[in-house]
Amino acid sequence: QFLPGDEEATRERTRAQSMLEGGTVIGSVSSDREVRRQQATAQFSSDMKRSQSLLAQQDYDQAKLAAVTARTRLDLARNVLNAAEFEQMSTDAEKLVDQISEESRQHKLTVDQKARTTQGEQSASSQRTEAENRTKRVNEILLNVRKLQMQQKYTEALQVLDSALALDPNNSAALTLRDALHTTEMYVRFAETQKRRSYGFSRLEDEALEATVPQRVNVSGPGPRSTNALVTYPEDWQELSDRRVREPDYGASGYREAEVNVPTWNKIQTTSIPVPFTTGPTLEQACDYFKNQTKVDFLIDWTQLKEVGLEPEQTAVTIDLGSTNMESAIKRVLERVISKNGDQPPSEPLAFDVQDGIVVITTKAGVQKKQVTFVYDVRDLLFRAPDFDNAPEF
Repeated sequence: QFLPGDEEATRERTRAQSMLEGGTVIGSVSSDREVRRQQATAQFSSDMKRSQSLLAQQDYDQAKLAAVTARTRLDLARNVLNAAEFEQMSTDAEKLVDQISEESRQHKLTVDQKARTTQGEQSASSQRTEAENRTKRVNEILLNVRKLQMQQKYTEALQVLDSALALDPNNSAALTLRDALHTTEMYVRFAETQKRRSYGFSRLEDEALEATVPQRVNVSGPGPRSTNALVTYPEDWQELSDRRVREPDYGASGYREAEVNVPTWNKIQTTSIPVPFTTGPTLEQACDYFKNQTKVDFLIDWTQLKEVGLEPEQTAVTIDLGSTNMESAIKRVLERVISKNGDQPPSEPLAFDVQDGIVVITTKAGVQKKQVTFVYDVRDLLFRAPDFDNAPEF
């Protein structure tokens, strides 16, 4: 109840009237609803335009988000819109969402198709490039094969050609060339075989003709050796015998002189020197003479010589020979050695041997102590008599 005399009530009434600005309460509510409707309509139009703009830019995700946002805001403003207006705007929003989804799907199909097309073109281009490179490589190989063919290296050419067929098994040029090379190689092998066959027959005929030549005596000359023109043996018979079993000094072939003694024996057997021992020098002086003449070392085994009655500085040799083989000269000197004490010869004959490249003067028994008996394999001296009627008599 309004009391006219109440100042506070009067003041509040004045304030309320000023807030209504001269209108009524119902009018104020209607005006506010209209403002909210206009704001909702404007916001919806803005969201729709933004969605359509993003759709034009093919930004389908953002465009769909903008359209859904417009529909959401429209639902929030439904109480300020009339039913027809809301239904129309809602339908427009749904159509835009469907349009965005369809265009997005079509765009994805287009992009996928374009990607497949691009991939197919790239694959075709890669295949063309690979085929061109393969053809180029095969042609290079065929040129190399042709060079080998001109050089008559058919086996090598076939090996190289196989690499070309590995790259292109159906290459007609390579297949034709392979057949030609196989044929040519066969004819070449046939010709080589014929050549070797002719050579083999000629060699056999030559050996047969050589076998009809009578043997001749050949002791030291080149070619097969023979001492009676009946039996021959190879020029290198000693090496063939030693080859059977090799040992340091001796083998199954029998006795073989040690290598260190061979030069000394050769010098003794091939050197000729005079022997002017007319003044009766001692055995030591005689050995020194031989050493100076031949540069061969001599050693006197006084242990053995003392057992046969010879003492150092108590020996004498008297002999005078002209140029004589050194081996014979040493033997003759040893036969003439006597003792000055009674002019008696030694109780046992003296002898010499070559040991470790040195000529050793000793007794016959001393030489025999160093000797070893070996049985010589006479198979090297045997031969099979040919099967003919007039065999030689031995």
